[in-house]
Amino acid sequence: MSLDPDAIRDGLAEHGIEKIGCRIVALEETESTNDHARKLAQAWDDPAPHGTVVFAESQTAGRGRRGRRWVSPPRANLLLSILLRPDLPIERWSRFTHIAGLAVALGLEELAFTPKLKWPNDVYLDDRKLAGILVESDATAGFVIVGIGLNVNGRREEWPDELRDELTSLREVSGGETSRESVAICVLAQLEHTLNRSFAEVHSGIEERDYLNGKRLVVAQAKDDPVIGIGSGFGPEGELLLREESGGSVITVTAAEHVRLVARHSDLE
Repeated sequence: MSLDPDAIRDGLAEHGIEKIGCRIVALEETESTNDHARKLAQAWDDPAPHGTVVFAESQTAGRGRRGRRWVSPPRANLLLSILLRPDLPIERWSRFTHIAGLAVALGLEELAFTPKLKWPNDVYLDDRKLAGILVESDATAGFVIVGIGLNVNGRREEWPDELRDELTSLREVSGGETSRESVAICVLAQLEHTLNRSFAEVHSGIEERDYLNGKRLVVAQAKDDPVIGIGSGFGPEGELLLREESGGSVITVTAAEHVRLVARHSDLE
């Protein structure tokens, strides 16, 4: 069944949400909801306002962080992008990944799930990836696009073989279908609330749900050798803090090619 945008509008209104979802665009198919939201933001005759949300049932060129492909069967999950026109200084725009992650987690908690946040942009449930967040921006035009892919009713057998042990969905965890409209309403309502919180509150929220805290990790960075250490929380802007095994010093990671859990030295081979 196709997503019902009217039900989402009504649900947001019942939650008293005024900005996020002020305009909702529901597409059967698009290359990428982030790309479609960008086009709406840049429309010369009627640029989309802050809070515009684009949904799609399927994407032909959906992508995750660093251009990785995002795979989703039609009418099973949530593929959406939210257009923001923030007052926040550009140097603070990196916060939006953490703001969005916390909003997704809080929305899912309303539905009795217990997600965790895996730095920098994933939402985990039962030790598997449930959702990914891709934030893109145009500093010159003054907008940010928050893309969210969230596995709601996807089934394990529908996923590529190489991902079946890495992914999960709300259906896989709960054993039954979950209303996509309900998930969308909860997440979007929490996004509006989270955008109105101080970043100190957001920081506290992501630390409480930190999937990597205390775990042994290998962090691969673009120009440096991989670093092995213990996840040790977040820096003031949401950077990953990693306590090195070699000397115990704490390093700050602002960007990484990948972050992987390791239990033994053999896992690094």
